[in-house]
This record gives sequence, C-alpha cells and structure tokens, in this order.
Amino acid sequence: MTHDAVQNGMSYAEIRSVLQKHFTGWLQALRARIDSVGPQPMLFDHYKQQHDLGLDISDELLTSSADSLITRYSLPLAQGSGPYDLFRTELVKAHKAFCSKALTLLKQSEGYNFEGDSPPQTNQFEQKPTSVSTVTATSLEAVITQFVDERVKGGNWTHKTQWEYSAMFSFLRETLGAGTDIKRLSVADARKVKEALGQRNKPNTRRGFAPRKDSPSAMIRKDTLSVKTINKHLTGYAALFSWATANGYADANIFQGLAIRQAKATENKRKAFTSDQIAQMIWSLTTFPTKKEFQKWGPLLGIFTGARLNEIAQLTPDDVQEIDGVWCLDINDRSDEKHLKTASAKRIVPVHSKLIEFGFLDYVNQVKAAGHSRILHELTYDPRNGYGRNLGRWFNESFLPKFGIRDKQYVFHCLRHTMVTELLRAGVSDSIVKSIVGHAHDGVTMNVYFKGYSTEQLKDAIERVHNEVIVTAFG
Repeated sequence: MTHDAVQNGMSYAEIRSVLQKHFTGWLQALRARIDSVGPQPMLFDHYKQQHDLGLDISDELLTSSADSLITRYSLPLAQGSGPYDLFRTELVKAHKAFCSKALTLLKQSEGYNFEGDSPPQTNQFEQKPTSVSTVTATSLEAVITQFVDERVKGGNWTHKTQWEYSAMFSFLRETLGAGTDIKRLSVADARKVKEALGQRNKPNTRRGFAPRKDSPSAMIRKDTLSVKTINKHLTGYAALFSWATANGYADANIFQGLAIRQAKATENKRKAFTSDQIAQMIWSLTTFPTKKEFQKWGPLLGIFTGARLNEIAQLTPDDVQEIDGVWCLDINDRSDEKHLKTASAKRIVPVHSKLIEFGFLDYVNQVKAAGHSRILHELTYDPRNGYGRNLGRWFNESFLPKFGIRDKQYVFHCLRHTMVTELLRAGVSDSIVKSIVGHAHDGVTMNVYFKGYSTEQLKDAIERVHNEVIVTAFG
C-alpha cells in the first residue's frame, strides 16, 4: 500500500497526525513520572523490551488497539478498508518510535549538563499535545508502568502473563487516555471501558492470514469478544486499581464488581485422553518417522512426563541429568529465554524407562554432539509464547486429526491432564503427583519444611503410568 491519500477514509498525513498527538500524550505522562520519581532502571527495561519486540501481538490484540484509538478519536475508518489497514501499519511504527524516544528521554534524565549549553531541539514527539492539558505523576500511564514494574520485579508474573497484561493495559490507556489523572476517573469511566470491551470486534482469522476483502471469510471475520476475555480485562483493571488505591494513587477501585457473572461450567473444558488414544499416539510416534524430530519427542515427553508445553520445548541437553543413578529432566528457568509458570514449576522429573527404550537418551546425545542448544532445536522462539507455539499448533491441528480427534477440548495440554489422572488412578499420593507435574503443595509443612522426594520415589511413581497402554500399543 502506498502513502498516497486514500478515498473514503483518512489520508496518510491525517493518520500520522492523529498518532503523533496520541503518543505525544504518552511521552508527556512519562516525562511527568520521571520528574516525580526519577528514571528507574525497571522503567528503562520496560521500554527497551517494548522497543525491541514491538507490537508483536496477535491480530486480535492489534485490531483491538487500533479500534480503541479509532473509537476514542472518532476516526472515519472501517475494518477491511485500505485506510484501516494503513492505520494498523502506522500504529506499529508509531509505537516503536515512541519507545525509542522514551529510551532517549530516560537516558538524558540520568545525566547533568553544567556547560550552559542550550537544551536540545525537540522533535514531533516532544510537542505538547493539545488533547492533554495536565499530566501528573498519578497519570494512568505512570501508575500502570509502576504496577507492572512491581509485579515483574516481585516475580509475580510469567513472561507470557506480562505480555497479556501489556495488551490489556494498552486498551485501557487508549480508551481513557494515557495522561489522564486516575484520581479523576469514576465508575462511569469504568463502565465506559466495559461497554467498549463488549462492542469490541476480534478477527476470526489466525495471525498471518489475510483473506481477500471480497472473500466470504472477510465478510464474516468479525465477532465480539467472549465474556471470558472481557472478564479477564476487567479483572486485570480491578487488580491495577486495587493496587493504586492501596498505594495512594487512586481514591477507589472503580472496576470492583464490574466483571460479568457467568454460570459455572458443567464440565472441565480440558479432557484427559483415553488409554486407546494414548496407545495410538505412542504406536504412531515410535513406528512411523516424523518430518521433524520435535514432532516425535515433543508428544512423547508430554505423554510420559506430564510437563507443560513450554517446559518441554525449552529443555536443553544439559537438562537431562543422571541424579542418584536415575535419569531425570531438570526443569528450570536458568536462562533469559526460559520461563516457568510458577515457582513450584522448577522441579526434577525422572525419565520413564519407555522413553529410554525408545531412544531418548541417544537422541539427546546426538543433539548435544551437533552443538544444538535445545533438545527440540527445530522450534523457534516467540517472545510471548516461548518455544512451544509451533509444537502445540502441529499437535493440535495436524497430529490429533489423524486419529479422528477434532474436538477443541483436546489439545497438547490434555497430555498433562492425562498424566495427573493416570498417576492418581495408579495410587500415587497427591503430594507426589504435585511434585512430578509442578503444582504447589498445600499447607505450611509441605511449603516450608518439606525438601522434596527422592528421585527413587518419583521414579517409582512415574513407572506406574501407561503400562497397560504400552501393552495395547505393542501387544
């Protein structure tokens, strides 16, 4: 698409002007926070990450961000039009430029100049926005940034959770205004956000797929956000304002009680695989060659360990260790690209004897000899989802349908659900099950004084699983 003026919408220059004024407001809020509390290191890290990764979000979230700005400024842009697509493209560019300017501002604020030099010339991002009259240290942008920094510093959020909240708070900023003083916000403003979420459209297409504008899929690509997604936003905003109220930045939690009440689900959305289904998977994975190695070892590790998708995808050859005579997986987060869901996810899981018989240790040695840094080295890194995205997508969309499994309630995570079910059915204690799959233990005794089960105890539990399935698969 060119940058020429477009009909029935907005010109390129008009789009740039709106985005320039919008991100100028964000910059004013950042400058106010620096003047109040200084250029905190966590603040620099926050914008450095956003600059490096950009708006690398799903089509749904990018569309949501664009639509909230369109609604806020009453822009004549319609989804599916050329000007709308241009606006989305320029939004990504403007966001990156803002992050770059924010980093420059943070660096400059750390130094002193006693030479009497004139202050540097300001550029378009430093112009005072006409839409922001006063920006204070209690601006929405400043409070959000401090809340996120504290959650990250305290280890309360995983990497993926941080990304999710970043997208949700982006919608909040764009709906209420980044420079708005949160002390002036009311329950009416919170209801405005709730109504905007209820009217928000999401694309019905996967990231990277853009149907022709005259195709049937383009005509039906819109549907509103689910109640679950709306409540996730509202709960996140309530957590923000609860923190802001406790820390004196807000007078009340205006989002408290706004979540939509839902009837309790009658059944678990995730199902355990049946013994026959697991037997078919094992037989197929160990009998027929797969196009890529991760397509074999990823599911097998899921079946015999119950580990989470990303825990499996980020394993390194050095994570396979012999401890007290037992081969084990050391599930950890000892690198910048490794992330665990919770503190209890860090654990030792014995390798099932069947995995060894299938050649897992030999495969790990081959990977190590080849100099690969990860066992499933063919998987690529995604900033939001770690290494597991392609494995999960292949398993759900290509592997399961081979066995006639097309129910959306069956996904890779169901291997974990299956493992827990089988361990409990085999008579393994709840406490050992939690140690194997990385769930938090209950009670002060287990959480404070208990130092963990021996590898022999864990190995004994692991070996009780899928014995009948193996017999079914191989006779």
